[in-house]
Amino acid sequence: MIELLVVIAIIAILAAILFPVFAQAKEAAKKTSCLNNVKQLGTATYIYLNDYDDTFFEDRFNCGGTPANGFAAVSVCDAYLSNGVLSPLAPDQSTLNSPANLRQFWVYTIYPYTKSYPLFKDPDTKNPFYPGSGNVVLFTKGDGAQNAQNYGGQNSYGTNFGWITSSASSNGDSTSPPASVSATSIPRVASTILLMDSGYWKTGPDVVNATGLTNCGHLTAGICPGSGGTNAEYNQIIGAASSDPSPYFVSFWANQGAGVYSQNGSNPTYVTSSTSPSAADFLALDITRHNGRFNVEFTDTHAKNVAYQQTIGDVCYWTTDVEGPHPNCN
Repeated sequence: MIELLVVIAIIAILAAILFPVFAQAKEAAKKTSCLNNVKQLGTATYIYLNDYDDTFFEDRFNCGGTPANGFAAVSVCDAYLSNGVLSPLAPDQSTLNSPANLRQFWVYTIYPYTKSYPLFKDPDTKNPFYPGSGNVVLFTKGDGAQNAQNYGGQNSYGTNFGWITSSASSNGDSTSPPASVSATSIPRVASTILLMDSGYWKTGPDVVNATGLTNCGHLTAGICPGSGGTNAEYNQIIGAASSDPSPYFVSFWANQGAGVYSQNGSNPTYVTSSTSPSAADFLALDITRHNGRFNVEFTDTHAKNVAYQQTIGDVCYWTTDVEGPHPNCN
């Protein structure tokens, strides 16, 4: 009997030692698989750039948009129709005229260069969806989203909308679509993020130090604003100079990693340490993907793994200097 108890005790000790090792190995495999996806997206982007005179894609196109209607989303996108009926690859399978089906998201734009929708699935994403996945995630209007299923087309990767992939207002209040961004116009092409791990189809950095991670010396002003304040980077992200600025864009850092800030329309427009949920709450969720080491594709189309402190806190990884010079960015 004593011998049996000894054996059981030894097995329990070995299990306590080995299980964390197995868990780490499993997470490492997921991170490697995700990085491989991002590298393939880099290859697809490279081919896309060759076809479109070195200009990047928009993160979203409002189907049926014209100057007369303010480039509003008014018709079901051709990419979502098959022989006149809704394709099984359309974002929202619940209804034809869903807001999600009136907007062509970048996953569909880049698809001809990937030939694989499962490529847009990070194995570390909770409840992942992508075209044809069969998974359903509900979004509520606000913070950039609309009332729809699977808004955005996929929930594993998000683009640098503030500087690279800007599109016309989702509300149809644009006097003209933003100009396409050329790869040759980016001053730090090898270190500027194009897309990365994100629970929403577009994301960005914390430029107002809501998280306490912002590298204030890298901002144009060289200092961070006070709580709830603004700066040149804030104005760039929200489109302050446009006909329809979007103040909630300043909090899209909360979509990084496992973040789902934009999924719930009732989340605060400007997240701070004192909002509910708070910046700390959103950050804690963000970094549960890949233990806070996010996979990133840069605008020169190479990919690598980057710590969350850099992707969230350092504007140098995002800006193209259109809002002003950043002399401390290398």
